[in-house]
Amino acid sequence: MPKIKVKRSFKKVPPADLSAFGRNVVSKMTGNATFTTPDVSLASITAACNTLDTLIAAAIKGSKKSHDDVKAQVVVLNGLLDSEAAYVDRIANGDVSKIESAGYQTTSGSKGKKPLPPQANIKKAISTQNGSISIEYTSMKEATAVIALAATNNILQPTNTVVSCYG
Repeated sequence: MPKIKVKRSFKKVPPADLSAFGRNVVSKMTGNATFTTPDVSLASITAACNTLDTLIAAAIKGSKKSHDDVKAQVVVLNGLLDSEAAYVDRIANGDVSKIESAGYQTTSGSKGKKPLPPQANIKKAISTQNGSISIEYTSMKEATAVIALAATNNILQPTNTVVSCYG
């Protein structure tokens, strides 16, 4: 299985969200005993966030140049956060809790291709009244949700109703 690393999805967020993400990384890494000597100083990331926030405020008022300045500062901040992510990867060495403690998200380690949990072992399904069904099934440890589908003309489709299930 591939090693778990820092997810670089922050590069795809809007500028204001990127600034908030950067500030969260600074907050999480400040005083964090795992990451004592970051490759990029936390003060540099904070300064880049401050600059981006200032440029966003100017861009709201609207010149073409101010929008271009925001785009340029996004590149700067993404570069700093990407360099810091490489440092976090190096120090955390695949440890999910360490990566998350630095304010970053993790890759799945298997590129999102986790095996599906087994289907529910349905013990009984009883329709007690029109439009209502009671389903009894064996609990599944891996499942975090149960999804009900309704068949119309032999075509399965998601239901538009609230489903309560007990395993």
